[in-house]
Amino acid sequence: MSLYFGVFSIIRLILTVHLPPVMARSFSARPDCDDKISSIELLAEHQVPSLCSCSALCHVECGCFGFNPQVSKCRIHWSCDVANMTSSEDGWRYYKIDPPQDCKGVLESGKNSSGVYVIDPFGGRQRLVTVYCDMETDGGGWTAIQRRQGGSVNFNKTWTDYKNGFGVPESSYWIGNDVIHKLTNRLLNSLYVYFRFNNNSIFHQKYAEFSVGAESTNYQLHLAGPTTGSLGDRMINTGSSNTELNGMLFSTLDRDNDRYSGHCATKYSGGWWFNNCHDAYLNGPWAPENWHDPWYPIIADGTNIVEKYEGFFIGDEFTSYQLNLAGSNTGNLGDSMINAGYSGANLNGMPFSTVDRDNDQWKGGHCAADYKGGWWFNNCHDAFLNGPWPPEYWHDPWEPTISSVSNIAEVRMMIKPT
Repeated sequence: MSLYFGVFSIIRLILTVHLPPVMARSFSARPDCDDKISSIELLAEHQVPSLCSCSALCHVECGCFGFNPQVSKCRIHWSCDVANMTSSEDGWRYYKIDPPQDCKGVLESGKNSSGVYVIDPFGGRQRLVTVYCDMETDGGGWTAIQRRQGGSVNFNKTWTDYKNGFGVPESSYWIGNDVIHKLTNRLLNSLYVYFRFNNNSIFHQKYAEFSVGAESTNYQLHLAGPTTGSLGDRMINTGSSNTELNGMLFSTLDRDNDRYSGHCATKYSGGWWFNNCHDAYLNGPWAPENWHDPWYPIIADGTNIVEKYEGFFIGDEFTSYQLNLAGSNTGNLGDSMINAGYSGANLNGMPFSTVDRDNDQWKGGHCAADYKGGWWFNNCHDAFLNGPWPPEYWHDPWEPTISSVSNIAEVRMMIKPT
């Protein structure tokens, strides 16, 4: 008997630790159910100190709850139909939960703290969904349809997994393609792409129009501008018809709907609206696995873009002005000079090259002649600040290390009705 209670206590402790920390939800009183109780559609009963504590126990499956301050008890119900309240007991009052359809509705109900909430995207409590709501970014009210913090959740999932959703909103999850379709076809939505790095710098890109078709369309993506942000647009105006994502169908490891002769989802280990294949891809394997080009940025706006290196000096002409670059680096560009993630692009130790002096490491050509400027080329570069000014073609002034995924702390895709 003592062993049984010991095991039970351990299980109970584990369940208590892992209860989802859903924020308190909006509720309204049901005075027609006062001083009544019912066991019909009763989910649980708890001893609690207050009405607030009781409401916090009303999670996804809960449609209403009752609290009796006289005995400090809380009863959690799927729904509260007065016709089912056939027994009487003094002190009970019931409260109905009416979850909003999205995080904008949560914000409008008076909840202004970012966190996990319950929404009702399908209406009528057909399917309640737990989501992360961002109440701080760009006016708040953003519903995270995707959130990733670390690699605890594998995003290389099947069609059914992406259809229904997976993961946990507290850290990493995909809300589900059916839910995205429902949310984005009810009202016109904007999309907000959010990257936070280990140094807490944040990059973003906002798109004016975002919607996803039904499963019968293979969840076809509609994405349109105008678009603004510090990431640079790599989804709709990439400069290549092979990487633009508007109009693309969703692909997973077991469903190939891309335009590539192979299978992008299996090649890059995750579900996405692949073209042939991508310049932006937010569902790849988390570091240290190879997440190929989460966002292949362009520097479209130089406002407040900086990168600082602690150690810098140049050798004399005898060394061909060899570059010595070392030490810690800080900024919001990301290091593309000494830890570019590719030995052929690291610039430390490189001699200087010009149109008439080829000192680079490229065996097949002459970087300075090809890219029209003097620089400490390797084979050839990820950073090159001396290229031709537009409208001439300046190749990769700085290819930020969003491709170095070990720098990424968090990624989100968020939507909000406009």
